[in-house]
Amino acid sequence: MIKKHAKNILIIAVFALIVISPQIYSHSLILGSDSLFHFNRFYDMASQINDHNWQYFVSMYGFTQSGRIVNAIYGPLLAYLHGFILWITRSWFLYQIISNFMVMFIAGCMMYYLLIQNKVSQRYLMPLSTLYMLSYVIFTWTISQQFLSWGAAILPLGVSVATRLVREKDNPVNILEMTLAVTLMLQTHVLSSLLLIILLTIFFIIAILQSADKKRFLLRTLIAALCTIFLTANIWGSFLEVYMGNQLIPPFKNKTPQSRGSVAFPIDNLKLFFPYVLLFGYQIFMTLMHWRHTTLVIRTVTIIGTICLVLSSSIIPWNTLFKIHFISLFQFPYRLLPTAIVLLLLGLGLTLTTSDYLLFNKKQLSLILITSMICILANNIGIVHKKAAIWHTPKVLADKNKIHQDATKTTIRQSFYANKRLHVLLDSVWKPTSDYLPVNGAKRVKEPYKKYNEQIARQQYTFVKYVENKKLYILWYATKPNYKTINVIKYAHTRLKLNGKPLSAYDYQLTKIGAVKVRSKVGENVMQLSYQPAKWFMNLMTVNKLAWFILACYTIYVTYQRIKKVVRDKSHFGARV
Repeated sequence: MIKKHAKNILIIAVFALIVISPQIYSHSLILGSDSLFHFNRFYDMASQINDHNWQYFVSMYGFTQSGRIVNAIYGPLLAYLHGFILWITRSWFLYQIISNFMVMFIAGCMMYYLLIQNKVSQRYLMPLSTLYMLSYVIFTWTISQQFLSWGAAILPLGVSVATRLVREKDNPVNILEMTLAVTLMLQTHVLSSLLLIILLTIFFIIAILQSADKKRFLLRTLIAALCTIFLTANIWGSFLEVYMGNQLIPPFKNKTPQSRGSVAFPIDNLKLFFPYVLLFGYQIFMTLMHWRHTTLVIRTVTIIGTICLVLSSSIIPWNTLFKIHFISLFQFPYRLLPTAIVLLLLGLGLTLTTSDYLLFNKKQLSLILITSMICILANNIGIVHKKAAIWHTPKVLADKNKIHQDATKTTIRQSFYANKRLHVLLDSVWKPTSDYLPVNGAKRVKEPYKKYNEQIARQQYTFVKYVENKKLYILWYATKPNYKTINVIKYAHTRLKLNGKPLSAYDYQLTKIGAVKVRSKVGENVMQLSYQPAKWFMNLMTVNKLAWFILACYTIYVTYQRIKKVVRDKSHFGARV
């Protein structure tokens, strides 16, 4: 059985490599809609590792060394992982190949784990895992660098926790599994974690109603919740640290979500390729037709999966609904698509495994799944080939939405090959994303992208910047004593010095996006920027690190005990033989 699982995992890895093979062959970089935003995040982390300058909050290397806060409230631990890969490879190309492979491989393995935990038949494990790995919600990292994919890759682990609540009446709560699932999701993608928590709540309500030992059920859930709170203290602590003293610019508001952010109905050849529509249609049909003969798990995952699928589509009048502020924060309805795909693929696997009322025999069903898998694989390879080919054309960039460049196409391509000078690419082309900048004075900033481009991004050559002793230094020359806007961002706990003198709130002005304006002296001027979080946050981080240490020790212990049990069982079996 172990050899069979290892073989299937190897096949998943091979499929992931096949998908990105056109990019490897053409030696191309795919710069999609979100690539430059995330590249700046990971370059900042790679530089921190290289210089041993750990700056949890402000960016002293990425984002034109502007001192803005991004990583602390946007998957910090995963950002460090990406930064580590970039630091090791010293190449944007190698980094992108490794990260593209990783997200697909992790997604495939997590889906495989989910199917095993729910006792799906061996013959369907590999096809269904690969179908999830090849879906748009995972594949979109490769072609446009949407971070949604990393949350989607971990989602099956969370769904495994949810189905266990309903499936395992004697032991519905595995504390370690529940803690890890929610913790990893929170450390990766906060919005995806909120959706997972909603999903877990639905399954929790169903499970508690049928539980024979409600006291034990609630106690184990509470322990998992407390463990998760300690392990994610860096996340919610960062939000408190930043939001308690600042009003931040939220991510952009999508005014046309039905056309820019939802699955086109009835078929969307990018977000929901037609084989998925056929497979999901089959699963929904079989569940409805044989409702009385299906298990509670199948009914639950199919109903919730179908609801999420409908909500992610353009059928819903999202353009109207997004006029309500708190709904518009969701940005893209297709963020519900990962949940829909995981649940419906799981439901399909369970139906094929347990149902006696199938329209096809086992061999035919396996053939249908493999054929679907090959069709989707071929489609994805074609898309990667097309996206990768753009790098070698005059266009260079796979997506130019709101992207600015300060170099020729040839220079941009050459900067890609400057292995040890990773910043060259980021200096040549950028996207002036204004998310998480502090708002000064006004409740709403008009044209924040434009302001950020003018005040921060476009001014990168106006100043000389360097990092020393864990502080960012900004140098410029002035011919007369006048006010100058410096392209750095000031948050409540940002500390500034000008020419050796600490600045109080009376010594500087702030633009609407938090850029600092100071009065220069004639000659050389030096500004020093650092960040000093609240003392309570530093204490909280100590607790967080201790929690991770305890989790690591406990995980090693549990793993050792399981390996020991397997070895003991094998030796006993050999003795009997």
